[in-house]
Amino acid sequence: SILFGEGVVNDAVAILIFKSVEKMIEEGKSESNEDIIDTRGVSIGGKEIGNTILDFFILTISSLGLGIAIGLISAFILKNIKSLRHHPTLEIFLIMLFGYMSYVLAEILNLSGIMTLFLCGVIMSHYTYHNVSDNSKVGSVVSISTMAFIAEAFLFTYLGLSIFSTESSSFSLNFTFMIIIAAVLARFASVFLSIAVYALFK
Repeated sequence: SILFGEGVVNDAVAILIFKSVEKMIEEGKSESNEDIIDTRGVSIGGKEIGNTILDFFILTISSLGLGIAIGLISAFILKNIKSLRHHPTLEIFLIMLFGYMSYVLAEILNLSGIMTLFLCGVIMSHYTYHNVSDNSKVGSVVSISTMAFIAEAFLFTYLGLSIFSTESSSFSLNFTFMIIIAAVLARFASVFLSIAVYALFK
């Protein structure tokens, strides 16, 4: 659970940081101050970096809030419409629809779709799941697990085959080794620190 959660949050945070930095570069000013670093014609200073950090937190909180809101709405709807319990197929469809809707809505609003979907899934597993029929509980777990397995298999196959389409001129062995070492150290620190904090408060 720790590995999965750290991996998902890591991806979401990387995307959020990228969006914040991209916005900062697009809005970069051409003023020349001592605290400004010129990179390829883009001026980045303390103000821009501060705005980027603020944008990152706004995007994160907004994404989390949207995921929680859609998860609670799904729980409310499936709890109050009792007639849905006689139609397990419709219940499973609605569960998947709310999850997909959280992702699409976040992307439309330029938020983190992964973070929104993750929080929506957590809320739905705690509240929505207990408001559906027994057949829907079993069916939703099996169908979602199957779709997740297919998506993961496709992703790793696609990433594995993409190495053949990489241009050799843009490949740097030193950079690759630095990224691998940084990823291993960051993963080691995040996983074992999380376990240490959990053990401390258990």
